[in-house]
Amino acid sequence: MLGTGAPTPDRAGTFKMKEAAIEGSIPLIADMPFIKALNFETGYRRTEFETTSKQSYGSWKGGGEWQPIQTLRFRGMVQKATRAPNVNELFAPVVTGLSNLAVDPCQGNRINKADANTAGTLSNLCRLTGVPLSEIGSLPVPSSGQINNASGGNTNLGPEEAKTKTLGFVWEPAPRLMVSLDYYKIDIEKAVSSPSTTDILDGCYSAAQNPGLTLNAACGMIGRNTINGTFNGVESSGVLTPKSNLGTQSTSGWDLNAAYRFNANQVGLDSKWGSFDVSFNYNQVQDYKFRATPTSIERDCLGYYSVACNNVVNAPVFKRKFNQRTNWSIGSFVVGYNWRYMSAVNEEPGGQDFLPAFAHIKAFNYLDLSGVYNFNKNVRINLSIKNATDKKPPIVGGTIGGTGPNSGNTFPQTYDAVGRYFTLGATVKF
Repeated sequence: MLGTGAPTPDRAGTFKMKEAAIEGSIPLIADMPFIKALNFETGYRRTEFETTSKQSYGSWKGGGEWQPIQTLRFRGMVQKATRAPNVNELFAPVVTGLSNLAVDPCQGNRINKADANTAGTLSNLCRLTGVPLSEIGSLPVPSSGQINNASGGNTNLGPEEAKTKTLGFVWEPAPRLMVSLDYYKIDIEKAVSSPSTTDILDGCYSAAQNPGLTLNAACGMIGRNTINGTFNGVESSGVLTPKSNLGTQSTSGWDLNAAYRFNANQVGLDSKWGSFDVSFNYNQVQDYKFRATPTSIERDCLGYYSVACNNVVNAPVFKRKFNQRTNWSIGSFVVGYNWRYMSAVNEEPGGQDFLPAFAHIKAFNYLDLSGVYNFNKNVRINLSIKNATDKKPPIVGGTIGGTGPNSGNTFPQTYDAVGRYFTLGATVKF
């Protein structure tokens, strides 16, 4: 089915890739005082990538592991990683889909006919970018909070390049108890990216980014309806957001993981009460920054949601997330829960003004329950209850984020939009 709501025509193209790789893990020292084991790890990969042109590049890694005692290991790794563009990024035809926009910079009384021919005014720039003189002063708001957005692939794309660093340790202070903590930092250059519609519109109509309010490169990517000047209708090609290798992206943070399995008699219960498995997985993001092109602003998306931030990640960017899971095994039964946590997030600063209730999402906690009955060695029955407390999703309207992630007045890919639901199944071995 074709239409402005994201047609998906066929795409075709050819690329060739050849790779050769070598890896090694080298034991350096073992069974010495304070050096139970010391190992070095390295690797190199050479890639030849060809589409409209041929490129040859390399990636590598180097790191190691030091185990001073049996129960403690330190580990670290530095890498240069690459990612070749995929078929969609290379060969997708340019089509007109939809993006969200609550306020058109040229709508209503934001501009007037008196200034429509005065250089350096927003009214004049709106006229030059396709708002007919007859519509100046009365241009309607975007239909349903959406505008046309033209996007597609780019056969001239090359590989992304990333430098990554990880450093951490694994500690096993007791039998069946494991704790690990790792720091990570990722910097991506030549990122396959496209500016958001927010980047293009601000680059053209914002006095902060276009002080003279003159026609510039961003304005050249604006295709209004030739009849009424809006971004809606088949006569509008929309805001063009082309793909390139001009983006940069960086993030860093910490991962904490802990797992412990113990029998009931270890905590003073009779051994007939079985055993317990407890795990905790926590992620703390320190920063998350993205710049689509050198002329776009660098966006700090950590702790925020917006149309622009959803252009790079299809969800709010949480500062903290964790899962805490516990399972109790007793006889033929296993029952457990999973506690899911996501920290509070806000609308990205500097954007449009929405209802105050839409500009903040409080921290969310979900509880999932599960049960397993091993009827015999061949039959297992499973029951799960997702979102057991029937927690409702946050309501933030349908235009405050990207068109895909921000749907049905919430972020359904992130928050449970269905509410409590049950699943019942069985596994049978023959």
